Amino acid sequence: MISIIIPVYNVVRYIRQTLESVAAQTYADLEVILVDDGSTDGSGGICDEFAAADRRFKVFHTANRGVSAARNLGLDESHGEYVGWVDADDWTEPEMFRTLLRALNEADADISVCAYRYEYLTCSKPCYGGVKDCILRGDGIVRALAGGEFGNVFWNKLFRRRCWDDVRFPVDRVFEDVAVLHETALTAKTVVFISDTLYHYRKREESSTTVLSMKSLRDRWLAYSEKYERLAPLLSDDAENALPRAKMRTEAAYAAVRPSGWFYGIPKKDRDPALLKTTSAFLKNNFRATGEKGWSFGLRFSVFASRRINRFPLAALYLLNRIHAAVLRMRRKTDLYP
Repeated sequence: MISIIIPVYNVVRYIRQTLESVAAQTYADLEVILVDDGSTDGSGGICDEFAAADRRFKVFHTANRGVSAARNLGLDESHGEYVGWVDADDWTEPEMFRTLLRALNEADADISVCAYRYEYLTCSKPCYGGVKDCILRGDGIVRALAGGEFGNVFWNKLFRRRCWDDVRFPVDRVFEDVAVLHETALTAKTVVFISDTLYHYRKREESSTTVLSMKSLRDRWLAYSEKYERLAPLLSDDAENALPRAKMRTEAAYAAVRPSGWFYGIPKKDRDPALLKTTSAFLKNNFRATGEKGWSFGLRFSVFASRRINRFPLAALYLLNRIHAAVLRMRRKTDLYP
């Protein structure tokens, strides 16, 4: 049996399409765990409708405790030999879990991964770089985690239950997928990737990971720094690891400079100078003041300014980020869902 876990919070516009796509899976031996995390818009009622009509759907209503607590409850209440995830505002292809399960068993793998599409209000785009058919083991899994091929999301993957035996999500944090995914992957002996596009990720204007706040900046930093500290010792100095290591270092640098880059965009009462000291120390310990080969000017300047934590460079960095964000909005030719 496959346990599909879906945390739900105030997605009444989209939840029905999500659940209909899961109910239509051609692989029928499912249990669908819906964790209503204190929704106030009627999302929980729609979950109850599906549970009343289909015995495979089980609903747990809780007070609002955040997505990590909802995910953990879903894991604790699920019983399947395999675990899959769906976000409550996305949708799946009918063959998704049958195809992932077949690939997993044929490769005798612990995790299977499929391709997906980004769904905008006016268009649809394939995932960045695509997903190529391959089987990874040992160091290959570490390189895929560091280099980005594995991604930082759960919803395009199927896991054997044992991958979650000792793994749970950090409560009261966003970017929880980044913080945990590498831990589950490192338990796997084999991971299989398939190029079939089976999942649709809806790009929205506001989500828990896109709303700018000191908390989201802190959680992002924690997630990527934990990933960096976990994987860096596992990558040897072999030439084969050079590109994945460089990508992971760049990813960590971006996460470290964001709190200082947006510091003056946060209400004064919510600012956290202690976080800037932590990220500054990380940058000083791991990167040159002038940055690294291949970095953009923007990232180089961000690292330079974030290491110093002086008012003038941080204010200049915030201004540049505002300008850059405005330019990106003007250039964007796709509309986000509300």
